[in-house]
Amino acid sequence: EFADSGVAVRGLDALEVSASACRAGVRAILADFVDGSSESDARAIVHLGVSSMSQQVNLECRGFNVADFRIPDVSGWQPSGEAIVAGASPQLYTALALPEILGEMHDRGVDCAISTDPGRYICNYIFYSSLHAAQPSGIPVLFVHVPAFTRMDQAAQVTAVLCVLLAVAGQLRRRRQQRQGSGS
Repeated sequence: EFADSGVAVRGLDALEVSASACRAGVRAILADFVDGSSESDARAIVHLGVSSMSQQVNLECRGFNVADFRIPDVSGWQPSGEAIVAGASPQLYTALALPEILGEMHDRGVDCAISTDPGRYICNYIFYSSLHAAQPSGIPVLFVHVPAFTRMDQAAQVTAVLCVLLAVAGQLRRRRQQRQGSGS
């Protein structure tokens, strides 16, 4: 089904677990999106990260403008309560309708939930950074936490991620059709 969906996936990069890699990654992702697309493209940024505490896939609804690392990142940086983006909003929300995506995930048999807390480590860092950086372009951003392989095997995770991508793409297409239908 995914192969026939028309969804194109770009930038399947694993980032180093560091704030500096996140900053560079966000800049590169947005540059690629702006340079390599047209206004008619339905585009979204979807980040993935592992939550060792999670039992299911979690769709993160918001990122927090605080870096509060309980352990240093791989570069040795360990901020304590620092803003990710100085002077920016304390929290930003995804523009995607997560209940709709959640419903599609459940319809496809994926164990999934909406989460209100992405933590305060690297997952939150890249999510908030992307939410903030993508605001001017209107590109929606989503962070998806997957459980460790000991809780959800790799095949189930791949299926879940493909289902997320299909649900996001479907939502973006419906939005585009609604805009075109209303003449805006």
